[in-house]
Amino acid sequence: MTSLKRLATALACCCAPSMLIGQAVELRSSDDFISVAGEITGFDGTMVTIRSSVGPVSLPASAVICYGPGCAAVLADNSFGLTAAAFADVMPDAAPATDSLPEALTIGFARPVYESLYRHLTTAFAASDPADLTVDLAPATGTGPTDVFLGPASLLGRAEQVYAAPIDWAMASAPPAQMVALRAFAIIASPDVGVASIRIADLAAIYAGEVTNWSQIGGAEIDVLPLQLPATSALRDAFIAAVMDPADKVIADDILTMADEDSIAAAINGFAGSISIVAFGNAGPAKMLSVAGACGVAVLPNDFTIASGDYPLLGPVIARIDRPAATSLPARLFDFATSDAAQKLIAPEGFVSHAALRQSAVERNIRLTGLLTGTAPPEDRPVAAQMYQALFAATRLSPTMSGGPASAVEGAWNRAMMGNLAQILAAPDFAGRQVIFAGFGNSDAGGADAVERSAAAAEAMAAAFAAFAPDLLAGNDLTLTALGFGDLSQASCARGQVAGPAHSRIEIWVK
Repeated sequence: MTSLKRLATALACCCAPSMLIGQAVELRSSDDFISVAGEITGFDGTMVTIRSSVGPVSLPASAVICYGPGCAAVLADNSFGLTAAAFADVMPDAAPATDSLPEALTIGFARPVYESLYRHLTTAFAASDPADLTVDLAPATGTGPTDVFLGPASLLGRAEQVYAAPIDWAMASAPPAQMVALRAFAIIASPDVGVASIRIADLAAIYAGEVTNWSQIGGAEIDVLPLQLPATSALRDAFIAAVMDPADKVIADDILTMADEDSIAAAINGFAGSISIVAFGNAGPAKMLSVAGACGVAVLPNDFTIASGDYPLLGPVIARIDRPAATSLPARLFDFATSDAAQKLIAPEGFVSHAALRQSAVERNIRLTGLLTGTAPPEDRPVAAQMYQALFAATRLSPTMSGGPASAVEGAWNRAMMGNLAQILAAPDFAGRQVIFAGFGNSDAGGADAVERSAAAAEAMAAAFAAFAPDLLAGNDLTLTALGFGDLSQASCARGQVAGPAHSRIEIWVK
C-alpha cells in the first residue's frame, strides 16, 4: 500500500524519457490525486507545459503544485516568465512532508506494475483535459488503511450483488469498483495431450494437483506436466485471482516453476504432457487450447473474443474504491481508462486492449449460417429464424455486458464496455444506424423462459445506454432495439456471478 503524498517522485525514471531526468519535475493536482512528471518547456501566463511520457501536456499552473529540485532550477532560469507565484505551491524536495498537503486518498497496488499503470493513466488523463484538474478537488476526509486499491480480479465464481439493474452501474457517480485494464491468458500445451480445448474447472484442478493424467479429462494416456511462473510474477497473481480463487483451490506445491514466459513457450513442445499459462501474445509457436466455461462453449482467444469477453479466461485489473472520495475525480479518472488513448498507452505494460472492435464478416456468417442447419429442436426454430432475419445485415461490435443483477466486478466490466460502446458509436459512419441489444442466456425454467428473460435483460441494457449517452443517441441519430434469443447460438457461456435462476449476456449488433 502506498499513499500518493508519500510517493517519491520516481515518475521521471519509470515513465518519462531519460533525457528529462536532468530538469525533471512532478506537477500534482491540489488533492494529490493526479500526477504528471517531465520537463517544463513553456508557460503562457496561465498554462504551464510539461514534456511528459505521453508528449506535451498543458496544465493550469494555479491548480498544480511543483515538486522536485527541477522546480527551483526552472524558476531560476527560464525564458518564458514562469515564477513561483504562478503555481499553487512549489515544493523543491522530491518527497513532500506528510503535513504539507491536505489529506489525500491512499492508493494501494497489488504489484509495482499496477502503480506504473496508474501513473501512466493519470498522466494521460491530465493531458486529455487540463480542466479536470480544477474541478471538484476538495480532499477526501476520514482515515483508513486503503482508500483505493488496484489489483487483479475475476469475472468467474460467485460474488455478492452490488447492483440490482444496469441503470445502477451505468449512472453511478461513485462506483465501488471500476475496470482499469485487462489481461488475457493463453493456455498452451504440448502437441501430445490429446485435447483441443479445456474447461476452466479442469484447468484449476490440474494446477491444484487433482488431475494428473490427461485421460482424466478426455485426453491422451499421458501424465500432466503443469508449468508455472514464479511467485513474484504479476501474471501468476492474476491467474490465481481469475481461476484458482473462484474455484476455491490453491496451486499445488510441486508444480514446476520456470523463470519467465519466454522459457515456458520455448520449452512446452519438448516436455511431454505439459501445459502452462502465458499472457496472450506470448504463446509463440506453441499450441493454444480453446477454453470452455461451465456451459461447454469453447472459445479460442483472439483480439475480438478477448475484447468481447467471449473468451472466458480474462483477468480484469480493478480499482476497488474502499472509501468514497469527496470528489468525482476518481470515478472520472477510472472511466477515462476505457478510452482508446488510455488503452494504447498501457498496452506496453503487458495488458490487452478492450477498445471496441467490429467482428469480421466471416465469423458473423459462420454463426448465422449455423442457424439454418435444421438441427435445432422444433421449439427453437422460430427464434432461430428471428435471429437470422434480425442480424443478417448487421455487424457485431465487441462491447458485451452481463444483464440483470451484477457484482462489483461485473458492474466494473459492464461500465467499461458501455464506455467502449459509446466511443465507437460516435464515429460518423454509424450515424443513422440501428443499434441492436441482443440478449442471450439461460434459465432454470427452460428455453422459452430464457428467451423471455434475455429479452427483458436486453431491454434494460438498452434503457441504461440511453441514459448513459443521451447526447450521442441524439447527435448521431441512433435508434435502439432490444431482442432476446435465450440459449440459442450462444457465443460464450452466460456466467453471472450473482446467484439466481437465470443469467444473460447482451451483445451489440449494428445495422
